[in-house]
Amino acid sequence: MTDICDFTILIVDFPGALSLRQQLLLSGARVHVASPAGALIWARSRKIDAAFISAEHAASQLGERLTNLGVRQIFVPPEEMKKAAELEAAS
Repeated sequence: MTDICDFTILIVDFPGALSLRQQLLLSGARVHVASPAGALIWARSRKIDAAFISAEHAASQLGERLTNLGVRQIFVPPEEMKKAAELEAAS
């Protein structure tokens, strides 16, 4: 498994983002959850290694702008967002 202790990861807010954030924090990454507008501010002002983004946001200008800023994107499918949201609700 890749060591992500030195990674800064951005999560563009979606249902279940907080449980994903918790898992990434436990893995040692620095993690920020932001709105789409906030994600662009973070990406412009900090070195972001990767961003978790929904397919909806990836298809928008946000995905293109993050790519132009050099941020690698990890697409979160709707079914994974649903699972994460259910985990949040259960805890």
